[in-house]
Amino acid sequence: MPSEILHCTPPEDLCRAPEKVASWHALPVVPRNPVPTLQALFEELHAAFEAEASQGIIIDNSQPAASFARLNARVQALLTRYTKEGSSDWRRYAAFNSHHYIRHLIEESPHFEILVRRGNRLVCWQPGQGSHIHDHDNSHCWLTCLDGTLEEKHYQAGESASPVAGSAFPASALPGVERVTSPCPAMHATHSQRLGPGDTGYISDRIALHTVACPSGTPAPGAVSLHVYAPPIRRVRLFTPQEDQVVVRKPGFWSVRGVRT
Repeated sequence: MPSEILHCTPPEDLCRAPEKVASWHALPVVPRNPVPTLQALFEELHAAFEAEASQGIIIDNSQPAASFARLNARVQALLTRYTKEGSSDWRRYAAFNSHHYIRHLIEESPHFEILVRRGNRLVCWQPGQGSHIHDHDNSHCWLTCLDGTLEEKHYQAGESASPVAGSAFPASALPGVERVTSPCPAMHATHSQRLGPGDTGYISDRIALHTVACPSGTPAPGAVSLHVYAPPIRRVRLFTPQEDQVVVRKPGFWSVRGVRT
């Protein structure tokens, strides 16, 4: 007797072709955003300044409030991004000078300039060896700490007598000096703050005069700061109450675009 062949028929719902076939794909690799460079920072800053200048706005300490608010927000965001995302190409400019902090001009345009300053805490940024109290010649000044710790102090000038004629000393006493007057107005400290890596501040002559220094407790080698001045500063006044003098000088640079001056 032939054996009976049994046929198993799967349930209908298991035999029906699926309405949608799921497929698996490897997730795409999302490239990381490149670390910002000083050149990229300059180009983005240039675009921010051009956006205001193209509207006929003069970029300086007297520009309209709405224009400055837009510019300030953009500049601070770009500077913070540059430091917070681990950029390190500023280190090529991190040279020391045994007598004072030094200024490196990274790049400039008609509207602004970018500088990197390096201070040696053993000499330049010790208390009393930071920058003099100074103004900013009607320019905006943004300051970002790249490394170490910085201390910024604000000052307001009090009343003083008229400058005394003939109080200039030889120009060789300080590079770039154009004139010296006396007396120096009384200086009143109004504000102080510490800046660490990634911290950004802003100042202009509408706000105060200021000094920047590296506190003595900062670990070696010291502190590094990035500055944006708009427009570029061509004259600066230094206030020295100890010597009772106001010095007008043309700032110089240790290097320009990486070339020693």
